[in-house]
Amino acid sequence: MALTKRLALSEIQIRCATPADYDRLAALFAKSYGTLLCGHYDAERLAGILPIICKPQAALLASTTFYVAEVNDSISACGGWTETAPGSTQVLADTGHVRHFATDPAMLRRGLASEILHRCKTTARVAGFKQLQCWSTHQAAGFYEKHGFQRMRDFDVAFPGGATFASVEMNCSLVDR
Repeated sequence: MALTKRLALSEIQIRCATPADYDRLAALFAKSYGTLLCGHYDAERLAGILPIICKPQAALLASTTFYVAEVNDSISACGGWTETAPGSTQVLADTGHVRHFATDPAMLRRGLASEILHRCKTTARVAGFKQLQCWSTHQAAGFYEKHGFQRMRDFDVAFPGGATFASVEMNCSLVDR
């Protein structure tokens, strides 16, 4: 495996996503999830799930806690956090929720998602949250572990129509020890 060069911070622009980013984010999700999840989930399951998870969520795009990383004016990674748990309006005291991370497969291991996750952790901490929770794919769990998340449990995320998706619940403390 060839080593990839981590980008300098000056080469990355991280900004809040907006509703105007919808089409570019849909393309990023399709490229990222369609490529990176193959081999980790069976083709039939992916065929049912990809149309759902590749649609940007309007509420995330309108929030100020969902970010894009641009390199040469191209959205190359994204992700964010919310007060509400995925797929619900449930708010857990002191717990924020990591949401919808994706990276262009050609831009993996260059620090883009790490910079976005750092921004998420910083803004959640400033907003008074004590921890972040993440529902990770099995394939991405190592990334989150590298950034201080601990595996809590394996579980299946249920989607409309009865499809399920094997996931890992992970938590990360935002409190200095």
